[in-house]
Amino acid sequence: MREKRRRLQEALLFLGAAVLFGAMVWLLWAYVPRREVRYGLLGICAGLFLLAALWRAWVRRQVADFADSLCDILDSLIAGEPDRWPQIYEDSLTAKVQGKLLQFYDIAREARRESQRDKQTIQELVSDISHQVKTPSGCAGHPHDHAHVHHSVHAGPEHEQKHGGDDLPPDRLRRPGLF
Repeated sequence: MREKRRRLQEALLFLGAAVLFGAMVWLLWAYVPRREVRYGLLGICAGLFLLAALWRAWVRRQVADFADSLCDILDSLIAGEPDRWPQIYEDSLTAKVQGKLLQFYDIAREARRESQRDKQTIQELVSDISHQVKTPSGCAGHPHDHAHVHHSVHAGPEHEQKHGGDDLPPDRLRRPGLF
């Protein structure tokens, strides 16, 4: 859509220039009796039109070069090579824009690092919580085992007759800290 609009503007500009040039030629031939003056004025006007066309082409080339250098700078920043463009200290529009882009790049890079640190911290916390849930603190074994040992030790002979004596292996009963 923009390209179509730009082409239409160029066509209208060219058509306007052609109409003005034709009107100037008609005025020169209709109102200037001397042939040398007519050709002189026509040459001056043609020269002005040529200079305007050259100036327009030069400005267009400048804009294209500026856009190309911005694209190159952005490509280097995307590739992670911000030091590839040392003209930041020049006094030009490209250097000013590059300086702002480098500031933005530094801010974005720092935000990315902080995000990575936060992500790593969250992963470590989740890992620690998962480890704590899987491994209870205190004595080894399950709390059910400790209650059973405590109950069987304090239950007396009735419990042994009822449950058949040693419910737990002897190595579990000899652990330090159980009695």
